[in-house]
Amino acid sequence: MRELAGRFFPAEELDKAVLVAWCESGYDPNAYNPVGPYGGLYQHAEIYWPPRATAAGYPGASIFDAEANTAASHWLWLINGWQPWPYCSAWADGQLAG
Repeated sequence: MRELAGRFFPAEELDKAVLVAWCESGYDPNAYNPVGPYGGLYQHAEIYWPPRATAAGYPGASIFDAEANTAASHWLWLINGWQPWPYCSAWADGQLAG
């Protein structure tokens, strides 16, 4: 996961990106939550997935494609920071604080 996230997130955000993915999906690219429904490593809402994947350069990619999901997460992070993942980003901050 670290290698994949490192291809998209800057070094200073890499640890947090990896922890957020762990919190969201346990690093399972096929993770699915029917409540959203949400899917993939960073648990994107299915309704928002197509435009996010396209904006990240992965038009038509599956939400369960680990690379596309990470790229879309990076794109979303560039726009909104960690705000789209409020619980997991707060948890990651706690882990990083030691």
